[in-house]
Amino acid sequence: MNDKSRKVLVATISVALVVVIVAMLVVVFTNQNKNIQGDINIAQKNYDILNSDDYKNLEENISSDLSASDTSAVNTYAQSLQTSDSALSKAYSMLHLQYSMQWTMAQALTNDTVFGGNQKSLQKIESCFDDYATKLSATMEAVAIFNIDSALSTTTSSTKLAEFKKIMQCLIDQTTTLITLNDNMLEVVKQNNYTEQASNGIPRDLKIMFLQMFNAQGNILQNAVVEVCKDDVVKDVNQTTYSDAQLLLNAYKNADSANFVYATINENITDCTVEGFVSAFNLNIAEVNAWLNSTDKSAYVTTLSDENKNKQSIMVLNLFLTKLAG
Repeated sequence: MNDKSRKVLVATISVALVVVIVAMLVVVFTNQNKNIQGDINIAQKNYDILNSDDYKNLEENISSDLSASDTSAVNTYAQSLQTSDSALSKAYSMLHLQYSMQWTMAQALTNDTVFGGNQKSLQKIESCFDDYATKLSATMEAVAIFNIDSALSTTTSSTKLAEFKKIMQCLIDQTTTLITLNDNMLEVVKQNNYTEQASNGIPRDLKIMFLQMFNAQGNILQNAVVEVCKDDVVKDVNQTTYSDAQLLLNAYKNADSANFVYATINENITDCTVEGFVSAFNLNIAEVNAWLNSTDKSAYVTTLSDENKNKQSIMVLNLFLTKLAG
């Protein structure tokens, strides 16, 4: 992320923080929220991270925008591994995708915690933000060492490799904390912001449905990352798990760019509609949860028999995401 983009992001978050605080004051004056200080703390902690040197440096070295042009030493080294150690290169790409997904989810949820939540839940979220800030600092310490040594002609290839793996481990710890943070925020938002829920407990809201999918896919992706990176010899990445996560992130971004307006989204896709997706997603069936938690979503559909009355609905979920991802 370049300096101009970062300044725009920080400015946007600054405006968002002001809006959040104003909204909170309105709630206070109408006596609807007794946990206002906890809500303010969450918004402030998120803003403090976004405005920190650690976050700025992370974005310069490991951007949360996967489409950004990245010439950092970390990225250049990761690309060089495509020929010398393809398994490690793929593992890093999967981890990078995980960071992007989890950070996107965190930013989507943070301001939505403003309108509710008991004090214990809010304090847990605050603690997660503190933990994340600590993990973020550890990652940047590892990146700083790698950057210094990468610029030295005397640094051995084994040293570079060890330092790169250290960065990956720090980033795994960082994304693990993000998952915990997002788990907690998602539950607070679902319980306090949405009164209309389907029989499976998922709010009838497209954005929350996407974040629910992020939540499930994020756990699958994290398990895969930990599995391939747990030994000294990195294993091959499950390409389908990676592709499913990438497709979901792309679909979310396209829905977000349309402000989750059904009519706008429907204009840009064929053979399916948002309404059809929402209806299929809100079915009270075991298959929806099984599909959400499957490591290969397209393959899961093929395991359903033609006699299964819910097979068509699961196929709609797959089709919608594929079409929306573009």
